Amino acid sequence: MSRQLALTHARTLGTELSRSPGYVIPTLLFPLGFYAAFGLQVRSGDVRAVAVSFAGFAAIGVALFQFGVGIAAERASPWEAVMRALPVDATTRLSARAIVAAVFATGAALPVVALAVAVKHPHIPVVGWIAVATALILGSAPFAALGFAIGHAVPPRTALPITNVIYLAIAYLGGMWSTPGTLPTIVSSIAPYMPTHAFRDTLVAAAAGQQPPPTAVGLLVLYTAFFAALAAAAAATDELRRHA
Repeated sequence: MSRQLALTHARTLGTELSRSPGYVIPTLLFPLGFYAAFGLQVRSGDVRAVAVSFAGFAAIGVALFQFGVGIAAERASPWEAVMRALPVDATTRLSARAIVAAVFATGAALPVVALAVAVKHPHIPVVGWIAVATALILGSAPFAALGFAIGHAVPPRTALPITNVIYLAIAYLGGMWSTPGTLPTIVSSIAPYMPTHAFRDTLVAAAAGQQPPPTAVGLLVLYTAFFAALAAAAAATDELRRHA
């Protein structure tokens, strides 16, 4: 893989997406709106945990939509046939998309963080914010893999609604919008097994200057491997379908 080629492809993809209000506005403002509507209303619990949890919610959205909806749209684009004929391997294109996803994830999380700092004043030192940023990038891996699987498995026209449903469902079931003890009993019993809950626990630990819980890290690794296997199978099936 050529690093320069990956960066060039990332710049082209990023420029294309930045010129699409239908992608930029929901990506940057949807998590901020959710935090303003729900996160700021939390009166009990750790405001620091709520802030980083919603920042994680923003990063998950970018990972899912960048890979899920983005790849599905590429599959339906006439330009895809041209791209496949160019000397750009799949690893380079995937790396470029990951770079763009990291940039947009930062752009989506920053407004949430800025609002939290301005209104709730969470006590997180600079080192803590660096740890949170690192956890945001690394902890998004399973959701990027899930998005990759969605992008190759579903028809392009249904990729957006399906990704939206999955996005909101896993966020809610993982307790990303709530403080412990406020979820319904049945959701509380499911939450500890969700990748979103593990991601939240990792972010909260990073903000507190602590090591992430081993169970959370292990769960994220397991989900990453599982979703990556699903993505590989979906991509292989899609490839066979194209040449059938």
